[in-house]
Amino acid sequence: MAGRKFKCSLFAVLQAGDSVTGAALDPLNAPRINLRLAPPWVANLVSLIADVRQKVGARAGQQGGGGTLTRAQQNLVHQVTVKVAKARKTARRAFKGNLVKLHSEFLVNKPAHNTGDLLGNARIVSASLKTTDNAAAVKTKGWLDADTASLDQAIGAAADSLTSADNLQHDEVGATAFVNTEANQVYDEILDLQNVADLEFPEDDPANVATRAKFLLGVFPPTDSSDPTPPTPTGPAPAKP
Repeated sequence: MAGRKFKCSLFAVLQAGDSVTGAALDPLNAPRINLRLAPPWVANLVSLIADVRQKVGARAGQQGGGGTLTRAQQNLVHQVTVKVAKARKTARRAFKGNLVKLHSEFLVNKPAHNTGDLLGNARIVSASLKTTDNAAAVKTKGWLDADTASLDQAIGAAADSLTSADNLQHDEVGATAFVNTEANQVYDEILDLQNVADLEFPEDDPANVATRAKFLLGVFPPTDSSDPTPPTPTGPAPAKP
């Protein structure tokens, strides 16, 4: 039976796929992405993600275990919600009247339909708080680097909880060689799409911070879940003269 080439959970891969394809289909990003990946490349990936999700019984409306979260998980998600709300409130004070920045970088008035959306939005808000100009502006309204660090910690705790083995029992349902092959293809194509986004929205341009966050650059795959690099073969030590 074909195995999975990724170490993170299948839930995490599908969630990442939703995020990066959503970013690629955004009307602001799509023209640039389509220059490098001609349509219907992204649409085909969306269909493949849906197919894998259906096969493992994890319907799109159940992302993040919606409706089945434990009390502890609910509390962790609530902490993220509270901290994001405070960050947005501060941003409104710091960038009063700048609706473009508030909507594009701090996602003000953008609803989260499930926990996957909520965590994705929270990561974008966190990334926006860290840009040089934004960090300086929110500090004038009382926001500290420690507040951003606290938000990151809350995001990490919630994400870890939601991708725990207990909450991802669907991962092993129907884990046939065919499903694993498709899941591996989804993983590979997510990385392909991220590579295109990295080329189109380079990190040395501060204006790209929010866009790069939407593509989960630097966030997915987790640093400990990438494909293992085989060790460099070593021969016997050279004989001493």
